[in-house]
Amino acid sequence: MDKDIAAQRLKAVSAALGVQLKDMAEQTGINFKQMYAYSGGQSLPNWTTLDKILTTYPTVSAEFLMRGKGPVLNE
Repeated sequence: MDKDIAAQRLKAVSAALGVQLKDMAEQTGINFKQMYAYSGGQSLPNWTTLDKILTTYPTVSAEFLMRGKGPVLNE
């Protein structure tokens, strides 16, 4: 996954959940500046970061977040 694709997926997750990135950072325990670096395509999220998102928001599709396949949210 490249940085721009990761950024697009994070923005899609944020929009699908109706949660602003700053709130997502706070709720997941991800550093606010780092979350914006991910969503801006300056940095690539690691497995720990992706796991925090998936753990905090169980409705988010791991398949979408990691591979870009299927819907953003699980049914």
